[in-house]
Amino acid sequence: DCCVLLIKGIVNNGKKGVSGAQSFLASLPLLEADNVRVSHTVDKTSGKSTGILHFDLGVKVMNGGGQGVRNKKERRIMDGSVSVHAILGSQQGHFLLSHQTIHVSNHNRGGGGRQQQRSSSSSSQGKSVELSFDWNMANAHGGQDGGFIMLRLLLEDVRGMDAEIRIPLR
Repeated sequence: DCCVLLIKGIVNNGKKGVSGAQSFLASLPLLEADNVRVSHTVDKTSGKSTGILHFDLGVKVMNGGGQGVRNKKERRIMDGSVSVHAILGSQQGHFLLSHQTIHVSNHNRGGGGRQQQRSSSSSSQGKSVELSFDWNMANAHGGQDGGFIMLRLLLEDVRGMDAEIRIPLR
């Protein structure tokens, strides 16, 4: 019912409603995980195996996308200040292996963050992220072909715009 009302509102507003919807969609940040790699260490004294997932989290924001920003949450998103929840789980059994909340803003400079201008119409900022997890648990529930882990990236302020990445353990 809500979707029908939303679509009727866009259609009834004609060109202005469609351009407003396009503007809103263009203002939503897009998540990227680059340079994804998994490493494995063994503690010599305890014998415990620990896996470490390394990746560069990128948040791409279109400039000029949402001219009609209505509230603080939308302004924070347009300014490029977002919180992303990184959740790492096993492929089989859906066991939680690790999680972390990452705050990314346009003002991150140094300290593991990166600011990069890609074009005049969009900007991307991000951080290098490391998640430690139980290597034995991941292997036991990783499935066939050497095993996999699942990384899900959730935007705190935007429902339904998450990313899920299947990562091989080897």
